[in-house]
Amino acid sequence: MDLLNSHFSQLLSGVQYLSVTNSDQWKKNMERCSVGILYHSLKHGWINKYNMVPEYKEELNHMSSCLGKQNVMVVLDDVEQYNMNETKRILSANPTVTGCSSLLLLIPKDKKQKTFEDHRTSVSEFLRRGLLEGTSASSPGNSDACYKQANPFDVSVIEQFSRKNPKLDFPSGQTHSVRVFSRCAKSTYNWLVNLLRSEEFGSLVKEVQGVEISNDFSQFLSDINHCTFAILYHSLNYGRVNITNVPDSLYDQHLETLCRHHGKEKVIVVIDDLKDSSSQKKNCILHEQPSIGRYSKELLLFSETETKMGSNTSHTIRNKLEMLKKTLKTSSGGSGHFDQFPPNRVGPVASSSLVPTASFSSPVSSDLISGEAPIIVFGQSLDEIFKHMPREAVYIKQLFEEVKKEHTMEIARLKKKHDAEIADLNHQLEESEKKYYMEISRQNQLVEDQVKLYSQHKNRDSDARKKQKYAVVSKNTHLWK
Repeated sequence: MDLLNSHFSQLLSGVQYLSVTNSDQWKKNMERCSVGILYHSLKHGWINKYNMVPEYKEELNHMSSCLGKQNVMVVLDDVEQYNMNETKRILSANPTVTGCSSLLLLIPKDKKQKTFEDHRTSVSEFLRRGLLEGTSASSPGNSDACYKQANPFDVSVIEQFSRKNPKLDFPSGQTHSVRVFSRCAKSTYNWLVNLLRSEEFGSLVKEVQGVEISNDFSQFLSDINHCTFAILYHSLNYGRVNITNVPDSLYDQHLETLCRHHGKEKVIVVIDDLKDSSSQKKNCILHEQPSIGRYSKELLLFSETETKMGSNTSHTIRNKLEMLKKTLKTSSGGSGHFDQFPPNRVGPVASSSLVPTASFSSPVSSDLISGEAPIIVFGQSLDEIFKHMPREAVYIKQLFEEVKKEHTMEIARLKKKHDAEIADLNHQLEESEKKYYMEISRQNQLVEDQVKLYSQHKNRDSDARKKQKYAVVSKNTHLWK
């Protein structure tokens, strides 16, 4: 793991260790990966004299079916021999390794780093292939294998459900080429792809493809040119609801780019596997992550039961499917709030490296930067440039007005908060002032009492001395007489 992180940091966003146990948790975690490496050390015993069947047959088959054979590598560590003949012998004795993986790497007991560096080119090609081809498997039956395991919401159920809901029908019009963009495994949203491929959506959807969002942003920019309608999909099983505007958000730049390229009317966001898919939850997400509402036409929330139980024909499901179909229908006539920019002019500046460059800025700077007009591509005619400039100006103005509105609300919120804090501090000051005045009055009273007491003692002493003096004088007078 250390060698992968140190030698291929530009190709990898992270390396995770998954322990193969009887639990299926490792399978769920593995489906989120772009590539998979099956590792075994001979320190823990020989594998039936290099025969990996049946010890790892199930694991390799599952990795190959979900990730694709080309995205699976096998590493045997602490071997005695690690030459080409030994590699061929192991592959010959293990048809499962040959059929379910694209690379076998033998690592000796010593000189591990040197051996790894000798195979650096092969490993690099393996990782690059995984980034370019995504998590889809090339072996037959891949999609069905993963999909049937996790998503019983199949096409037949969708068509049956659609026939029961004639109010979802719309007149036929322009059909869309739809792409579902996500960092999740394709098996997670196969139910959505099959829904859009069903007969019910045939009048609106020409084709549907799933696209994995990897660390290669340039590949993403290429993929968005192959569709007319984009769905940004995220599953809670991938971690948490961190689409935009939150720490470690996954789709900030991607969602904005989709909006600027296709127009807001042709972008929706789908969040799946939620515990709560109510309208209250939707409003909460839109409030906490405002870029979703700014850069997409609709946010659709689906719970675990809604997508995993195809027979569910509840009122909420019907409403959501109606919203999906209505969005596809209305977007066929052209873009709306955010006008579509020319297809060959993608908005945000993209990093050409395989790992996107991270940037940190305040909400003001990020929104104003994102509102800049896209760079004019050389080769466009002046007519095309002048044609789209007014639309870009309108877009920038709309974006600025939204930013201004957000910041006005934020200023009002902070003012209200600070006004309350100032009022509280003033109240504390008044209370303290009262206490101080009361204490000063008490101290003054004590001083007055002490002065009065002192005066009384002084007067008594004076009277006593006068009486004593008078008594002495009287005595002396008597003696004189």
